Order: sequence, then structure tokens, then C-alpha cells
Amino acid sequence: METTAKRKDLIKNITIIFLIIMLVLTFFSSTIMNRSLPQVAAQYAYSGQITTSVRMSGTTQANENYQVIIEEGRVIQAINVRRGDTVNVDDVLFVLEDSESTEMIDALDKLNAAKLAYDKWKLQIKADIEDSEKQIKYELEDLAKIKAKGVSNVSTDAAEKRVKELQKELAGYTLSAAEMAYDKADKAQTAAQDAVDLANDDYTQKQEIYNNLKNNGSAQDQLTAAERRLEDLNITYNRAKDAYDALCVEYNAVLEKRPGLLNELNLAKAHVNDNSGNASIIADNIAMYQAEVERLSSLPNRTEEEEEELSRARGQLAYYQAMLSNISSSDSITQQKLAEAQAAYDANEAKIAQYEEQMKTSKQGLDDQMRTITREQEDYESLKLSLGQTDNLSTEDYNKAVQTALTNMRSAETVLKNKQKVLSDAQSDYNEAKAAYDSAKQNAKHSDTTYTKEQLDKLLKETEAKLESAQEYLESLKNQSSDGYPTLDAYNEAVTTKQRSIDSMQTALERKKAENALSEPTYQEDIERAQKDVDRLSESVGSSVIKAKVAGKVNNIAVTAGQKVSAQTVLLEIEQQDKGYTVELSMTTEQAKRVSVGQAASILYYWGTTPEAVVSSIKPSQSDPQNTRIVTLQVTGDITAGQNFTFSLGERSANYDTVVPNSAVREDSNGKFILVVEAKTTPIGNRYTAVRRDVDVIASDEINSAVSGLTGGEFVITTSTTPITQGQQVRLSDT
Repeated sequence: METTAKRKDLIKNITIIFLIIMLVLTFFSSTIMNRSLPQVAAQYAYSGQITTSVRMSGTTQANENYQVIIEEGRVIQAINVRRGDTVNVDDVLFVLEDSESTEMIDALDKLNAAKLAYDKWKLQIKADIEDSEKQIKYELEDLAKIKAKGVSNVSTDAAEKRVKELQKELAGYTLSAAEMAYDKADKAQTAAQDAVDLANDDYTQKQEIYNNLKNNGSAQDQLTAAERRLEDLNITYNRAKDAYDALCVEYNAVLEKRPGLLNELNLAKAHVNDNSGNASIIADNIAMYQAEVERLSSLPNRTEEEEEELSRARGQLAYYQAMLSNISSSDSITQQKLAEAQAAYDANEAKIAQYEEQMKTSKQGLDDQMRTITREQEDYESLKLSLGQTDNLSTEDYNKAVQTALTNMRSAETVLKNKQKVLSDAQSDYNEAKAAYDSAKQNAKHSDTTYTKEQLDKLLKETEAKLESAQEYLESLKNQSSDGYPTLDAYNEAVTTKQRSIDSMQTALERKKAENALSEPTYQEDIERAQKDVDRLSESVGSSVIKAKVAGKVNNIAVTAGQKVSAQTVLLEIEQQDKGYTVELSMTTEQAKRVSVGQAASILYYWGTTPEAVVSSIKPSQSDPQNTRIVTLQVTGDITAGQNFTFSLGERSANYDTVVPNSAVREDSNGKFILVVEAKTTPIGNRYTAVRRDVDVIASDEINSAVSGLTGGEFVITTSTTPITQGQQVRLSDT
């Protein structure tokens, strides 16, 4: 029994020890397993603000570089500047060795050669022209001899008949001209007589005023008549003034339309020019992409990249062809609008010119009427003094009134004498014209045809020339010799042949002169060009230094001391800092939508005085105008060309429901995703597993991203000690 009890105690103790060992082993196995799991840091997703921007890097380029060029071949003795030095105007850049300039010698040789070639050409041309003129002179002498020989035994009846016909024709034109001159002289005489009558009436009236005033007589009838004349003149003037004012209103109305019509015309022209310019640019792009398609299509074995390029080029080609078709279809509409705008503008301008001419004539008439009213008013006032009102005047005022009336009378008398002189001259011209008309009337019949003076002058001149030629021919027939041409046809053929030869020579001479006139400027341009080279080299020949003509920073020194350089060699470049710098950034169309011209750009990661950058232009890329934009920044500050900057543009802020750190966002072939921690309770503690959640990134900045695809409140894994995957067990960081 005792042995059995001991055995039971032993078994009991062994069981207890085994259980204790198993418990200890279970505890330590959990701890060891946890220590072997990847450790992760996690945080909850939250709602917050994201500030987005376009960040890009670019290199500065100087807006303008000035090239220092040597005008002659010389040896560089010393260089006084280094790359990066700042120079001012007239600073010495290079010192040259003293030596003769071969360029100047060559330039002088070219100038002398050009002058010599010009002189030789002129002598040759002069000789050719003199020879041609001499040949023409000989031919004219031969023609005169042919005409002198005439025709043997030829009747002069036809020639005499032709002379009479031309004399009759000339007499008719002379009669028409004489009749026209006669009518003109008659009208001039009538107008002169009317002017004399008016002047005589004016003189008589002023003489009566003077006599009445001088004799202090009464002339109430004259005063009444003068008052009526003044009233009639004022009524006529007021009517004319009303008509002139109405004309001004109409003129101002059409004048007000001018700016609007001109603006519409300019807009129509601008639309046409825009269409033309856009069509030209699009045509260039079509040609470029057509060439690209043909080049890629001709490749025997295209790679995937070349296939993509071919597909993109075909798409761009179709895109620009469609744009060109749209522009072509709208071009007719814009041309029609331009024609309508031009017609409306021209019609309005014609009205303006018409109204201006009418206003000018109307204004002159108003001025003439006002002068007439002024004279009548003066006469009226003088007449009032003569109607018994002089009794109230002092002796001095009365004498002044008499003197005024006398002056007016003498002035009217002078006008009358001038008009009489004009009438006398007109009567003399009339008598001469009438005598000429009567004489011409005896030699010709009146024609019903009406001519202008220019037409008559031309017909008279042409007919006189024909008559003179016919008379010469008749005289040559009358003076014919026995050794003349046997027939008239033979004579005419000889004259025609010789005349054609002369005409051909004269035409050739004129052509030669015209060709010489076209060739001469070429020789003169050669001389002027050579002279300019000599003058240009003369400014620098003998100078031992080259100075800066602009201020800026030295860049790209292309020569060394002791080097012999030829003419027109670029020695160095000077960055003109006052002209500024630019940076070109290539970005997508979507990115460019956030940027606008005039917007300031921030420069990142720059220590020191930060330069300023402003967007100056946004243009489509030449290589990919549909998807890419070139944004140009104007950069100012203490910078140089070639510096690289990182810019931040188009910053925008917005609030989002789900925001996570950028480190939490992962990406694989299936897209972007986030790993979140899911906990599971076990008897020995919590187990944590990484679970995948697919997301879309809506916006992001340097630290955080706004995402969609989470329900909110997820415990997001931000970092891990080792790479982890979907469904992997992890342990949380202690912190």
C-alpha cells in the first residue's frame, strides 16, 4: 500500500512538472514567434487639408548673349577677363599684337576691282550704244534717200485727195474748237457784264449815300428800301444757316459710325489674318507629321516604340488635317464678312466725303451772305446818318460819317473800274473768238458730235500730224525724178522695209538701255558693299585693344593668349544680365491648367537671397502639341545662365475626408493600395494581420495624400522593418 501511494505521488509530481514545463514552453514560444514578426508603425486615417502644386526643375538661359567678334585677323596678346567676370561698357577685354591686317588689304583690292569692273562695263556699254545709234543714223539717211527718189511717173491725184480729206477733217475739228472757244468767250463776256452791272449799282448807291449825306438831304424811301433789303438778307441767311446746321447733324451722324465700322473692318481683317496664320502653322505641322508617318511606315521591322510613334504621328496628322478642314470651311465666311465690312466702311466714307464737300460749299455761301449783310448794314447805318439824323451829331462825328461814305464810294468806284477792265478784256476775247469762229465756219460745216476740250486738242494734234505727213508725201510725188521706183508698191515696200529695220534697231537699242539700267545697280552695289567693308575695317585697323560694347557677365571665352584668330571669329560671349533670364518647363496639359501667365512661382531648396520667378508664357509643345505644354518663366535676381532650380507652381488647397501619410501609399502592377492592420483576439493574446485596401490618390503634397477607397477609421501601416505583403502577420511598434 505504501509503495502504491509513493507511486501515485511520483506520478502526480511528474504530471505537475510536465504541465509547468509545457506552460513555460508555450509562453516562450509565443514570445519568440512575436519577436520574429515584421514590426510596423501605423496610424489612423484622418480628414484634413492637402495643398497641391506642380514641382519641376529647369535650367536658366540668358535672354540675350552678346558675341564679341573680331573684324580682322590678328594675334591675341593678352586676355584681361575670366569666365564669370562682370564687365562694363568700354572695359578692355583683349589686347592685340601690332600687325598688318590682311583683311584690309583684301577689302581694298575688292573695292578697286569692283570700281575697275564698273568702269570697264560703262566703257563697253557706251561703245555699244554709240555703234547702235550710228547704225540707226545711217538707216535714217537711207530712208531719206528712198523718199527723195520717190516713184517715177506716178499720179498725185490720190495724194492730193488725201490732203484735201485731212484738210476738211481738220477744218471740222477747228470749227468745233472755235465754236467751243466762242461759247466760252460769250459766257465770260456775259458774266463780266453782269459783274459790271452789279458793281455799277453798288457804286451808284454809295454815291447817292455820299451825296445825300454831304447835302444833308432826306431819303426816307432809301432807308425803307435798305431796311427791307436787310430783312430779306437776314431771312435768306437764317434759312441757309438752318440748312447748314441740318447738314452738320447728318454729317456728325455718319461720322459717328466711322469708328464702329473701322473696328468691324479691322476685326474682319484680323480674323482673315488669323485664319491665314493658323492655316500656315497647321500646314507646317501636317507636313511634319506626314513626313514622320512616311518615314516610320517605310521601316521594314518596326519596334514597339516605333509602332507607338507611328500611331501617335497618325493621330496628330488626322487631328491637324481636321483642324485645317475646319479653318478652310470657315475661311469663306470670314472673307464674306470682310467684304461686307469693307463695303459698309467705304460707303460710309463716301457719305462723309460727300457731306464734307456740301458743308464746304454751304459754308462758303454763308460767309458770302454774311459779308453782303455786313456791307448792307454799313450802308444802312450810313444812310440813317444822311436822313436828317445828322442834326444830332457833332461836327466831328458828322465829318467822320461823310468821310466814311466817301471812302465807301471810292472803294465801290475802284471795284467798278476793275470789273469794267475785266469786261473790256472779255469783249476783246469774244471778238477774237467770234472772228475765228466765223472764219472756221466758212471752211467747214457744223458737226453734231460733242467733244470735250481734251478730246478736241488730241484730235487736232493727230490730224495736223497726218496732214503734214500727207503734204510731205504729195511734195515728194511732185518732185519725183526719172530714176525713182517703177511702181508705188515698190516704193512703199522699200520704205516699209527700211522703216521696219529702223524700228527693230531702235527697239534693240531701247532694250539694251533697259538691260543696262538693270545691270548698273549690281555694279554699284558691289562697290558700295566693298566700300562698307573698307569703312568697317578702317574703324578697327590699328587699334590694339578690343573693348566691351555692352555690360554683363563674361561667358564662353573661345580663344587663348598667343592664338592667331581669323576675321569674324567669336572671341567670347557676354551675358546681358539687365536683359534677364528665362527657364522653360515641359509639363502635361492637365498640369498646365493649374498655371496662368503672370503667376509667381516659388523656388525650392535654395539658400541665400531667393530669385523671383514669374510665368511669362504658356505654349503648346512642337513635338506633342496636344498633350504637352511649354511654360516659360522669367527669372530675376543674382543668378547666371546654366543654374538649375526647382520650382513650385499652381499651389491649391482643399479639404479631404481621408488623408494618410505618403509612406502608406504603395503600388504594384494592379494599382495603388494601402495595408491596414486588422486585430484578432486569441487565448494567448492579440494577433495582427496586414490587409490590402485598393485606393485612388486624389491629391498629394510633400507629406500626405488624400485617397478614396477607405471607409474611414482604418489603422494604416506607414512603415515596416521588413517588406510585408497582404495577409502577413505583423507586430505593432511599441511607440
